[in-house]
Amino acid sequence: MILNAAHLKKSFVGETVIDDASFFLNEHDKAAIVGPNGAGKSTFIKLMLKILTPSSGKIYYNGKNIEHAGNDYFRNIGAVLEGNRNLYWYMSAKENLRYYGRLMGLADNIIRNRTEELLSVMDLQGHENKKVGYCSRGMQQKVALMTALIHSPKILFLDEPTLGLDLTTKLSVI
Repeated sequence: MILNAAHLKKSFVGETVIDDASFFLNEHDKAAIVGPNGAGKSTFIKLMLKILTPSSGKIYYNGKNIEHAGNDYFRNIGAVLEGNRNLYWYMSAKENLRYYGRLMGLADNIIRNRTEELLSVMDLQGHENKKVGYCSRGMQQKVALMTALIHSPKILFLDEPTLGLDLTTKLSVI
């Protein structure tokens, strides 16, 4: 088991958003969290990313409580948060990728190779030096996906990953 949670609960000011959720993922598993707006999907992802702390329950990565997880946990996960909150708008796509690649401990030559590969996959060649704040919503979403993938994470959390993408790209992401 690579990731598991036991009896997760998250409440905000007396309102319980997640109540007694448990799950496990083995390596190479794929899972989706589906539900209506307000069901707690984004909250769940934020718990997995340690952005929020559970009101009760535990989350484990490779048998270790993520409460005490260090850089090893974060070097093995990638995430796209709703609204492209993981992007720096004043930086270009290439600069964002370099920043996140270095944050994940990648060597510059690996970052360059992965950047070229991801620019090709996302069909963004020729736009890599454009400031993200001046890109279309769909281009911003592609850059967000690329930053989540720059270090080839073992676990990828995607919160509304196809927002703003054209139909062809949506189908390739799914």
